[in-house]
Amino acid sequence: MTLPCDGKTRYSSGAAARRALDTMRTRRGRSETGKPLRAYACSHCHGHHLTSQDYQPGTGKKERGLWE
Repeated sequence: MTLPCDGKTRYSSGAAARRALDTMRTRRGRSETGKPLRAYACSHCHGHHLTSQDYQPGTGKKERGLWE
């Protein structure tokens, strides 16, 4: 089974992803696109990944009502 997040670095927790993000920020400050990176929870692998895309409300599990 191939997940949409295959090939991305998977972090086991949000804290681990934020630590990696802090390390990246101290080394280069911003991503190649000029936007700050952020961590996000992945609904496919139940891990965390990093992205340089802007946050869009309504796309997370809580906003879609999957936590109820």
